[in-house]
Amino acid sequence: MIYPREKLPQLNKFHNVRHIVHDLDKIEAKDPEVIKIAKQQQRIVITKNIKHFYTLCRESQVDMIGVSEIIPRKSWTIQ
Repeated sequence: MIYPREKLPQLNKFHNVRHIVHDLDKIEAKDPEVIKIAKQQQRIVITKNIKHFYTLCRESQVDMIGVSEIIPRKSWTIQ
């Protein structure tokens, strides 16, 4: 979950991230519209929906960072 910008004013002074719902009021934006906005604003898409955005971003030449809530056991470091 991402908090609305006004909840973390100090943190928001250090970046230029825009949330599609909280900042751009695109509550029902479909994936292609998100890509179009990212391309127009020269932004990188950060998404958990890697499966659907990968092809769209590639075709539109929009950079994407895919994130996951799952950390594979192989990547854990035990000291």
